[in-house]
Amino acid sequence: MRGCTVGWALKQIVSVVAVATLAACASKPPPPPPHPNPTPTTALSLEFGQLTEHSLNRGQGVLDDWYKVEIPAEGTLRIELSAPSGALPSGVILAMSDEKGLAQIQPTQAGGRERVELESPVQAGTEWIWVGTEPEAKGPIPYQLQAYFTARPVKAAPRPRPKRAAPPPPTATPAPAPPAFRTVTTVVVEVERAAGEEQFATIRGGQQMGFQTGFKGRFREAGQVIGSFEIVEVYPKGSRVRVKGRLSGPVTEQTEVDVDVPIAPGSSAAP
Repeated sequence: MRGCTVGWALKQIVSVVAVATLAACASKPPPPPPHPNPTPTTALSLEFGQLTEHSLNRGQGVLDDWYKVEIPAEGTLRIELSAPSGALPSGVILAMSDEKGLAQIQPTQAGGRERVELESPVQAGTEWIWVGTEPEAKGPIPYQLQAYFTARPVKAAPRPRPKRAAPPPPTATPAPAPPAFRTVTTVVVEVERAAGEEQFATIRGGQQMGFQTGFKGRFREAGQVIGSFEIVEVYPKGSRVRVKGRLSGPVTEQTEVDVDVPIAPGSSAAP
């Protein structure tokens, strides 16, 4: 009888211990999931315009969150940090960083504001974003994060300047007109000492040199023109000329004369 009593008591003790163990297991919360992005090397990719929600909790060792964005070209990166509702705690910090965790611009504290914004010029490549907490931050800190990118406007290509019209080719200077006369030089062979107003002389050269009545010429003495004349009669080897106007010097048998002989079209000007 006593053996049965002891056995029953042991069963009761085992049952109580089992129930207590089960109760303890049931009341212990499951461990939190591992922190996915505590360092720049584990940064989570963030798409532009994508709303990301997460929570920091220094009590659980979740002090920092890291994100990264891929910048396609030169432009401006803008980051917005806000709370799902109300204001952000003063112990929250937002910064842009490099892959080593060095801040690219001065980190900004939330300071109890509803939204914190950072904006910075960027080049093509990867940019890192840091959301952190300061020691005074208490309890869980839920937040929302968004990134926006604006490409730098492409400068329009300069409009080509209109080409200046080429200057017209220089006008060809027309060739000088051929002389209308050729000059035949000869000499006076006789001077008529007439007492009248008109004076006459005979010059060497006549029909054989192509002289004709009406041809005109000049008297020259020592290279200077001293008067002019007109042929009035033509002989085979001489011509009689009439002095025109007044002479600036005496005409002698050695005075040179120049006779203007008209040139026929197509003929040479040489005597």
